[in-house]
Amino acid sequence: MRLRSATPADSASLAAIYHDTIHRVNCRDYTLAQCHAWAPPESREPEGWIRKQASRLTLLAEEAGQIVGFGELEPEGHIDCFYVHHDWQRQGVGRRLLANLEQAARSQGVDRIVLEASVTAQPFFLAQGYRVVRHQQVERRGEWLANAVMEKRLDQSSA
Repeated sequence: MRLRSATPADSASLAAIYHDTIHRVNCRDYTLAQCHAWAPPESREPEGWIRKQASRLTLLAEEAGQIVGFGELEPEGHIDCFYVHHDWQRQGVGRRLLANLEQAARSQGVDRIVLEASVTAQPFFLAQGYRVVRHQQVERRGEWLANAVMEKRLDQSSA
């Protein structure tokens, strides 16, 4: 598996992984209406993903030329999107992506990562040393979705 920074040419693949992971994996914990509100058909359009890349580090994982996961790190240490292709779940893709995002944050002097984890993703982040700060409900296109604000303090000595 190879990790690299995303380019605008990767945007359609990122959009597809985002949309499809929500509809094929997160659907176990959210209703169909919630999944449609979270990832409507227009979320597959690459233009919005191209714009987002300008303000954050988007790291992706590739296997045999196929993008199998990605994560976004904003400058202040917030992980926005973090998704692994449904066929690549539980194969180490997420662990490797997250470790590299954390290392990038350390190198930028960030001492804490914060994210909002879906019900589906919370066990993964707990296993990686994150803690729940609070549970919350967020509104997306008229639907309420449960998630948790989670954080991890980064040890600067391992930078």
